Amino acid sequence: MKFIILGYLALYWTIWLHEVGHSYMYKKYGCKKENFLQVKVPFYLFFSTPMPIDTEKANQLTKKQVFNVSIAGVTVNIILGLISAIILMLSPMTSEVNLILLSMFAVFNFTEAATYLVINNIFLASDMKGVAAYSQRYRIVAFIIGLAAIAAIIYLLYLAPITIVKPVAISSILVALSMSIGRIVFELKNKNNLKINN
Repeated sequence: MKFIILGYLALYWTIWLHEVGHSYMYKKYGCKKENFLQVKVPFYLFFSTPMPIDTEKANQLTKKQVFNVSIAGVTVNIILGLISAIILMLSPMTSEVNLILLSMFAVFNFTEAATYLVINNIFLASDMKGVAAYSQRYRIVAFIIGLAAIAAIIYLLYLAPITIVKPVAISSILVALSMSIGRIVFELKNKNNLKINN
């Protein structure tokens, strides 16, 4: 039960901080009046957004600005995954709860980044549409960074105590599948056309 509770907390914070990354960029470009920390992440986690934003202003963003907004969430995930991984490697954890929570937080941040940069880069969906609209070359760079995120997950699991490897690995796979498939299904169902200006 503790793995489920701590896993949910780690995943919720991962998704919330991802949306805060988008929200910060929307705020920077004048598309958000509210505090950039105000985002929507329902308890069931799906359909999380950086809303509320001024969609009229958001539709006036340039390709470069849309790219910056699109990549901001993944950038937050990569940075937080790296920081968490460094803490795990350099600081001996005396509390099992802290070890599980930080391990899951690190792995889930890398997992979210990898699902965007690899899977939703191949099956173009969600944030990766803004990247692709700006430059197809950046999709290749994103794919390589996504593979590095997968390598980081594997390395973290290799370093983890044997008692937490299986639950963290299984939850990471389930999170990756549900995130990736969910975005693709949502994209196909809604045909969400991203309006991008020059």
